[in-house]
Amino acid sequence: MRLAHRSTDGEVNQHLTERFGRAPVAFSGNSSVPNDSMPTSVLSRINNDVRKYFELAKKPVTAGAWIEKPEIPSSSEMLRRDTPDFTFTSSDQALVDIGEKIRPYKPEGGYESNDDYLGTKYELLREDAIRPLRDAVAEVRKSPYKDEAEYDNSIGIYDPVYITSLVFSNRGLATRVAFSLSRVKKHIRWEQSKRLITGSLVALSPADDAFQTTCILATVAARPVSALQQNPPEIDLFFARPEEQEIDPMKKWMMVECRASFFEASRHTLLALQHLMREPFPLSEHLVNAKQEVEPPAYIKHNPYVNLSSLVTIQDSANFENINVLEDWPAPSLLSLDNSQSEALKRMLTRRLAIVQGPPGTGKTHVSVVMVKVQRDNLRRDDSPIIVSNDQSICPFCLTCFLDHCTDESRGRPDIAAHQGVRAELYSSWR
Repeated sequence: MRLAHRSTDGEVNQHLTERFGRAPVAFSGNSSVPNDSMPTSVLSRINNDVRKYFELAKKPVTAGAWIEKPEIPSSSEMLRRDTPDFTFTSSDQALVDIGEKIRPYKPEGGYESNDDYLGTKYELLREDAIRPLRDAVAEVRKSPYKDEAEYDNSIGIYDPVYITSLVFSNRGLATRVAFSLSRVKKHIRWEQSKRLITGSLVALSPADDAFQTTCILATVAARPVSALQQNPPEIDLFFARPEEQEIDPMKKWMMVECRASFFEASRHTLLALQHLMREPFPLSEHLVNAKQEVEPPAYIKHNPYVNLSSLVTIQDSANFENINVLEDWPAPSLLSLDNSQSEALKRMLTRRLAIVQGPPGTGKTHVSVVMVKVQRDNLRRDDSPIIVSNDQSICPFCLTCFLDHCTDESRGRPDIAAHQGVRAELYSSWR
């Protein structure tokens, strides 16, 4: 087995910038010491707010067993035999047998506590994230040596797999493996393929065990196309647990993935749900307790006068620079909006939580851009930043248009940030 090598320039794994997304370090001459004379943009400082946030993770909390579940599922979760013992309450009915005791989602009414709400969301999301791979492992476990095409079409199976080296990266210790496509039996266009994409969860087992007793979980650390086009192809893996780290280059493995799911998409949300039990839960009175009356945010209660001049012509702007949005909301015709758009904008600006929905072409994106303009015009020195979020998987074109609008309007304004995550039509006040 070979270890990752040092290049002639002195940087360990300098040729692997594609693998771990890190630009090469600049060096002076042939020295292996970084150039200390390079200017820095700002002086380094300690962010105590961020430090306090992560210290909350150590805070003891009273919650269900879900709060202690590991970030990466355990081998026992993958190899357990499902039994139909899904538990329901009152008149709830089972739509799908998911094979374990998971609290069902409540379509009506509130939850008993933050633990009940967050635990329910966590367990359902975790099951949704790991069950596809568990089902894939179960199918391979029953018939370990079939070709890939004989399994469900979402299963990817690679056999044999060999460990070739260890790679030291700034994200941790990665294991490079070479694998065969002998059971895939077709040419893979890796630059277009969704196979083994970075962040995917894979399961490995010794070839002579075939998931009967052993299942080791890992995530794909990197899959540069240049390495995949080699013969045999190679990828880098992060093993889930240090005690499961393998180093024997002679041991033969088989590797399974489920191409119908992407673990990385849920991984950070699961961690955030666990962390939310240890910190204040904004809007919990609405999300947990199902309170229907939504009040104005504190900053609007304190000062309801808002500058709406960006919504009207220059000639009328002076009359809209100081509007009481709680009591004197302008007529829709004055704002160049229809009635539903005007009502949506009012709710966005005067409620702690606003959900705007409607069919295509009704102006959801337009009203969202108008709201960002108003929020931008009313930013004060010590205000929190405006965060604009959207889920690209819902509508990539709408996301692009929306963020383009925001970029045009906020160009040169570092206090307005755009980030992909949740739909743009969902807003909450953070001040």
